[in-house]
Amino acid sequence: MKKTVALIIISFITLGYKLSAQKHKLDSTINWIWNTNNIKCLANYKTIFNYNVYGNMAIQITQKWDYSNNVWINDSKVTFAYDTQNNLIENVEFNWNKTNKNWVNSVKYLQSFDTTNFKTLYKVQDWSNNKWLSRYQIIYNYDTNNNLVTETWQGWDTSNIWINTSKTSYYYDTTNNNTSYIIDWWDKNSQTWKLHFRCTNNFDLNKNNRLFTSEIRDSGNTAWFNNYQNIYTFDVYNNTTSKMHRIKDITGKSWINNWRFLYYYDVYNNKIATTYQYWNAKDSQWIEENSWQSSFDANKDIISNVRSYIKNNIITKEDSIHFYYNAPTDLNIITASYQKLSVYPNPSNELITIEKSSTQKETLSVYNLLGEVIYIETWLPSQVTKNIDLSAMPKGIYIIRLGDAAEKIVLD
Repeated sequence: MKKTVALIIISFITLGYKLSAQKHKLDSTINWIWNTNNIKCLANYKTIFNYNVYGNMAIQITQKWDYSNNVWINDSKVTFAYDTQNNLIENVEFNWNKTNKNWVNSVKYLQSFDTTNFKTLYKVQDWSNNKWLSRYQIIYNYDTNNNLVTETWQGWDTSNIWINTSKTSYYYDTTNNNTSYIIDWWDKNSQTWKLHFRCTNNFDLNKNNRLFTSEIRDSGNTAWFNNYQNIYTFDVYNNTTSKMHRIKDITGKSWINNWRFLYYYDVYNNKIATTYQYWNAKDSQWIEENSWQSSFDANKDIISNVRSYIKNNIITKEDSIHFYYNAPTDLNIITASYQKLSVYPNPSNELITIEKSSTQKETLSVYNLLGEVIYIETWLPSQVTKNIDLSAMPKGIYIIRLGDAAEKIVLD
């Protein structure tokens, strides 16, 4: 398992989108939550991203919407620092003090790298009594093929020394696939490592992990017992199309379904939908509980992710996150890359009507000439037409986009 360095940006509900691989820098995100009283999505959090001259994330500020004053107020901040090789060596979390109106230290994360840019140490510190106190650290070791072979966790003891807590040992086949790893827990009494978990991976010829199995050591530390397993499927492009989680039945002899994720992609291999289902053993069927729908722009950058909560096949509420970039979107590229959308009247001076031909839940967006999103909302499958009041917008050309369809409109 070769180590790669990634920027820790934010914990989204988007199931692992690779923001660092996008063509345009992420400028901000806005998280919307479902309000049961108003029966609509309301703004919740906004995160703003700033970069250094090398394009690395430098500052990340999260703000919460104040409904009383209709303004964004600071909530938290993260700063990032790098070495000369652009390895992330420090990020510090701050909380906003509403009373003093200043940033207060919270948690610090430190990383060290060797001369070949492999991470050797990860350390976490907490701010307490006006100083940084160590919480835990992870020590990494690699083999001659640069595969991670051990990961040792240590906690900071009250006697001001590092104490072992757990250790993960990784094993590989001749093609450097991580075929298994074992987690040991530190026994303070005997001062030795004790076996606890063992996990195995089974790869296909395309190096896709088809089967992950977790085993746990018995109380007498004499034998391994199956704990759970994950089964994966892939399409011809090696995209993961499903992940099924299974556990042992009460007898411990047979595997039974527990939950699964289903993943869907567009023709560009963008993950456009994810479905979470749990297994109903009584009726022997999968029950859908959550779904995520993602939209991408013409640059293949993600622009929205909507999570739906489902009960009895009905969407009960939704929350979402929308992504904005600091590089303008070319409006000609948008209209040339997507199908025609029915929008009328066009030109218009106030209210426009949009017709939807598909029965899918999609994101409706309006762009100005700078490529900025000036209006966005989720269009539910039950809606066929929608009216939008653009009378407050300046005169000019705009782009209306709905899923894979787009159209220019003139406001006069």
